Amino acid sequence: MADDLPGLLRRLRGPDEEPAELDWLRVEGESGLTPPEAYKTLADHLGPGVVAGELALAHPGHPDPRLDLQTFARFWRDVLRSDGAERTDLVAWAEVEDHVLCWDPQDWTVVVDLDGEHELLETGADTVAFLHRALDGEWDELRLDEAIPFRPAED
Repeated sequence: MADDLPGLLRRLRGPDEEPAELDWLRVEGESGLTPPEAYKTLADHLGPGVVAGELALAHPGHPDPRLDLQTFARFWRDVLRSDGAERTDLVAWAEVEDHVLCWDPQDWTVVVDLDGEHELLETGADTVAFLHRALDGEWDELRLDEAIPFRPAED
């Protein structure tokens, strides 16, 4: 299941149209951030919006500037540093309610900043495995519901 990206895309009920296929070389060059391949595929297939009821995926060029991937990652890195958090190397990529989903840049596993208070939940899971487990209800703090269809971001 950990590498079941097609299954995850079905569970997240993204849009039916063809993936957007962003210019990732440009995005990476401009941002200095090279996200995991699974995230790139999710971002291409889903586009900006909310999946599973509450998961807002930061996305390059998101119509809500706060959720632009580069802006979102930089903002949370600055928050972690200014708050004197133990981990300031985390890369934020999504939010669920008040929780911020980050990657550990050492191994790209998902770390959840619970309530944005820097109490960290180290999941040990990559992006795909984490989302499957969250949809399966493994963490009470993260309420994702695969029955709720994708909501595109509004311009």
